[in-house]
Amino acid sequence: MKGGQPRWVQWDLKRYPYLAQVEWPKRGPLTLTVLDRAQTELALLAIDAAGGAVRELVHATDPAWVNTVPGSPRWLEDGSGFLWLAESEPGYALELRDANGALVREIVPATFGTRAIVGVVPDGSAAIVTASKDPREQHVWRVPLGGSGAATGAPEPLTSGGGVHTAVADHGVVVISSALREGGAATTAIAADRSRHELPDVAEQPTLVPTTRLESVEIGGNTFYTAITRPRAFKACERYPVLL
Repeated sequence: MKGGQPRWVQWDLKRYPYLAQVEWPKRGPLTLTVLDRAQTELALLAIDAAGGAVRELVHATDPAWVNTVPGSPRWLEDGSGFLWLAESEPGYALELRDANGALVREIVPATFGTRAIVGVVPDGSAAIVTASKDPREQHVWRVPLGGSGAATGAPEPLTSGGGVHTAVADHGVVVISSALREGGAATTAIAADRSRHELPDVAEQPTLVPTTRLESVEIGGNTFYTAITRPRAFKACERYPVLL
């Protein structure tokens, strides 16, 4: 196959000078996430690869700050639409949008605590996301997308136990890496048939045990969490320099 001459993609660079993300799915358009200089305005743009025409799929603004979220947008395998994490005060609502960016339905509300879209199962019936309402933890979930011919029901947790669980998903397989709160790590592969396989860890165990501890403080009725690492010979009666 022979290549051709480059075709430069043009959008309103004066308004959106920052190119944050580029996605080009198999059956979807070249998709750009662009931001203004103050990062208070975001646009999701679809590019016509043949003619270079630009159309806006999603537009988001915030007077303080607009975030870009890992895995958002995530196009469905058939190109009929994409998943989007819409930011609001409680967090991110997982939305299904059609190929033109119009909202089809909200999959889970912002209160669910979704943090990233990891992937979509091959038949488009469910999404794999990371989520948690507890800032000290993160879990992996299978979330049915609903609709005609798709799986319905409540989100299904794929992880359990305290810790931070991350994942990658492709070809129907989900590989989960877990940093456990009680110490240690684990890696689990979940096949398309839902069978689980623990992947062996051949790394040497460190001889030093971390002294980092999760602690909390109450201020004005709100709970704030922090991780504090103290010297191994820590003495509560002594003063120490603090690195933040």
